[in-house]
Amino acid sequence: MASAPLDIRNRRLGLIGLAAAVAMLGLGYAAVPLYRMFCQATGLGGTTQRATASEAVVAERQATGAKMSIRCSGRWLTSWPRTTPRCR
Repeated sequence: MASAPLDIRNRRLGLIGLAAAVAMLGLGYAAVPLYRMFCQATGLGGTTQRATASEAVVAERQATGAKMSIRCSGRWLTSWPRTTPRCR
């Protein structure tokens, strides 16, 4: 009767696999509501922030008036031809 412990182990492994599959399915359905709750609680990710009209004017003024300068440095591994700086 050596097959009895093997049957028990096979059944246990099957149940563990089934439980894992059901858990993944459940987490798949719960992902969207959990993500929404996380975004609403932290303000990160897919939800927008609410601003007053005065904050929106200040943010727009700062965004349009800012200038950006980009400087490239090709001092890292200059022996490779593909690492030469291309921006000026």
